[in-house]
Amino acid sequence: MTLRVVDRYYQRRVCIPDPIFPNDLPMTPVPICRSMVVARAEQVDARRRNRTRDTLAAVDRAVFALTGIRGRKALLLLTEGFLNDPDLELAREVAGRCREANIAVYSLDVRGLITGLAAADAMGTPNTAELGAMQVEQVEAQAGGSVGLAEDTGGFAVRDTNDLGGGALRVAEESRVYYLLGYAPPEGKGPRDWRKLQVKVTRPGLTVRARKGYTLRTAAEMMAAAEARLAAERKPKAPLVPADVARALAGARETDAIPLRAMAYSLEGRPDGSVRTLVAVEADMRSLANLGGEDRPRTVLALSIAAAHRDSGRVQRLDQRIEVEANAARSGSRAAAAWDEGWLALSRDFDLAPGVTQARIVVRDEFLGRLGTLTLRFVVPSASGLRLSTPLLTNRVMVSRDGPARPIVVARREFFGSDPLFCQFEVFGAAAGKGRPPQVEASYELRARGGDVVRRSEPSLLTPSADGRLLRLVALTLDGIAQGDYELVLRVQNKATGETQERIEPLRIARRAG
Repeated sequence: MTLRVVDRYYQRRVCIPDPIFPNDLPMTPVPICRSMVVARAEQVDARRRNRTRDTLAAVDRAVFALTGIRGRKALLLLTEGFLNDPDLELAREVAGRCREANIAVYSLDVRGLITGLAAADAMGTPNTAELGAMQVEQVEAQAGGSVGLAEDTGGFAVRDTNDLGGGALRVAEESRVYYLLGYAPPEGKGPRDWRKLQVKVTRPGLTVRARKGYTLRTAAEMMAAAEARLAAERKPKAPLVPADVARALAGARETDAIPLRAMAYSLEGRPDGSVRTLVAVEADMRSLANLGGEDRPRTVLALSIAAAHRDSGRVQRLDQRIEVEANAARSGSRAAAAWDEGWLALSRDFDLAPGVTQARIVVRDEFLGRLGTLTLRFVVPSASGLRLSTPLLTNRVMVSRDGPARPIVVARREFFGSDPLFCQFEVFGAAAGKGRPPQVEASYELRARGGDVVRRSEPSLLTPSADGRLLRLVALTLDGIAQGDYELVLRVQNKATGETQERIEPLRIARRAG
């Protein structure tokens, strides 16, 4: 094969034969040309191995996230295929972890129906034997690893077809109907030994799909291995999170053992172009352990947030252990107010790049071990031009002796008609006049979804605060307003330039139960 590739290099004049050879001797590969072929092959193989490792690492991450879920799981792997590399230990490790976690992998070859060899046209006129070998390489060998992974875990491969939707439907149908068999394995093998497994049926015309075998590890061993893996992957100075929290962060499944709700608030821009973003999280206190009793309620939580930017792939992580103590009778703390409402309000800052961001949020009760998970998707705006912050709507404010009242951040847009409604917003990017502060007018309307206005204000100038911020806190009364869906419309105008901005924030007014 090497000689044929060298000949091809000659034909395409990638390298030139040594002219010292007599004309009557057959063309002999010179060392430099052979070295070029070998070097190029090593580059191609290195890229192939890296792609295979990346694919297997993605599968391993998904398996890690699904390990804590009971029952049989199906994992769809959309791939262009990878070789069955006997030297790649990761492939066997991933297949083993799939079997331990009761996960069947289904491989869907996204190349679709392969009818020809695109590379053959660029090579000139290769001989028939080469075309046959290339066909086997592209169709069979290139998918050997993904097909083997599927078959070893009890799944199947969908390939050489453009009907990927039909293949996914087959996976869904098989995942709904399957048999769970149990048996006592024979003695004589250790837990690390491979145990072959074969399932047969006597009815003709049926095909059985099952794992080809298994090894044994106890749940304690699997947990210890997961903890060791997390410790090895941990970055310097980063806290070591429990395995169940790490799995929840890596997964997409939402769990409600601790009900959560969350919102993102886009605030001021940073010098590097990022935007300060407040992620507000609320946890239902009824699902948390009260370690202090009714007189002095107390709970201990672990909060983890992973915010991933869609376009760049950059991930920002926060992992904290939080002790919350509330004395509703005497304390004016933020935690106490949140406890009285039945929800614990937490908020954390991130500096995020403009664009789509997805935040994975996990709250863990450190005493009960319960988990609450939530995925929050939001858009961070550009920090340029005249714009408004995300309006902070709340029914509670914190009164301070040393300064103005501050609204308590909540993660909801539903409020009761018997409560007041506070709205705080900030204006950014307003151009100032010569020698004077920015002249910005602001107004609001509260209107029903049909367009009827139920509350409004006239435009008035925003007075800069002591630190120069254009900030306004509006208080609205909701008495006499029917329950239903509404829109709060905020309008601002820069008087110096005439530029205007409008923001519409949906909300719901409900009736308090009882």
